[in-house]
Amino acid sequence: MAYKRSTDDIAHAKSDAALDIASGTAITCNGEMGTLSLTLDGAWAHDGSLGTIVWTNSYVETDSMVTVAMQNNVLTRIYIQVHADNTVLLIPVNYSGGAIADDTVVKINYRISN
Repeated sequence: MAYKRSTDDIAHAKSDAALDIASGTAITCNGEMGTLSLTLDGAWAHDGSLGTIVWTNSYVETDSMVTVAMQNNVLTRIYIQVHADNTVLLIPVNYSGGAIADDTVVKINYRISN
């Protein structure tokens, strides 16, 4: 795995995608960085998981480092596994101390480093 220096020509392909959890748990979003917006299907209980979100991204390689952060004020742990080239598994868990309301849009900012 190579790292870019500050003098290299760096292209930041930003990409955003949205997923309504009611329609499934797979999302495709190709880019080095961007935002994944997840619309809740029902209240998200404290200590509850949204299940495994299968995220397809053509920038991901098996040795990529994927960094995520919540954009909105939702206290969450996000477990990340680079499953294979182009595939990341995300498991968000609510630890806010209470339920998060139905139809709330949870936004996850991401950055992929190769």
